[in-house]
Amino acid sequence: MQHLQAHKLQNLEIAGDTTINHIVYDDTKHAVTDFDIKVQEGASLYVDRLNHDDVTDLNINLGKDASFEGPIASKSTAEDLTDVTVVGDATSELHMRFTSEGANKLADVGSKIDLTAMNGESELRFYDNLLPEDKAWAGNIKVDLGAGGTTTIAFAGAFGTSQIDIENFTAGAGEDVDVLDFTAIVAPGLNGTVDDATGSQVIAADQTWVVNYQDGAITAKDFAGADFAELFHATDGYFLDGSALADGEQIIVAVQGDDRTELYLATNSGGTAFDADDIVLIGTLDITQANMLHGDNIV
Repeated sequence: MQHLQAHKLQNLEIAGDTTINHIVYDDTKHAVTDFDIKVQEGASLYVDRLNHDDVTDLNINLGKDASFEGPIASKSTAEDLTDVTVVGDATSELHMRFTSEGANKLADVGSKIDLTAMNGESELRFYDNLLPEDKAWAGNIKVDLGAGGTTTIAFAGAFGTSQIDIENFTAGAGEDVDVLDFTAIVAPGLNGTVDDATGSQVIAADQTWVVNYQDGAITAKDFAGADFAELFHATDGYFLDGSALADGEQIIVAVQGDDRTELYLATNSGGTAFDADDIVLIGTLDITQANMLHGDNIV
């Protein structure tokens, strides 16, 4: 195990299989905002913890048969990481976890994770302490998956003030598709697709459902507000209601319109009724009903 304290270091190049206990990138004394990590062909880098402070751009370049694994965490509120870019060919692997320490935040408005040049297998895990409730976030994380490679995006906890907007998501059946992982919240797998708003579909705890929305665009809809009854209503909703959920029980609902897909977390938080206060938008996909989510897209 190695501990690396980086001041003014802009490049870290790895040859062979390497494990580093802790990389602390602290540039409070210098005007350097980029940090580049290169993992050479056939090499691997495992970082138990990588903290950034005053770094805005993290660039990771993976050679043939190379891999990177580790968490990215903020240790300061002075500057926020706004861009993560990963480059790799079809034989490279990326396993990245995003989290935060204490009341600090990972990133701010305009934050983007760019995998458009990553052609291998990737996994991104976003943890529930990414944005603590006492650290409100004014923007969303944008993840661009590009056209190459396959990516699993894991929602590894509850989300309240932020969402993950995913671009170039590949939906459908087969092995060469992208995957959403909600298993930290609900049970594995897709329970089904609902095509009609008759209020007949009964829900149960720990399920994931897709709604094939029949009334056009959904971008302007507020299913966690004024349009809640379009999803949950005894006669006119896609689901009967949330009464089947006990206090604290949850489901995931992916609503697919003719403009985009929205991902919602619904939690029965108790009280007198299951209502709009019980659901929250946690992410979006830039796919429409022309590319319906399949069971292969839900781990």
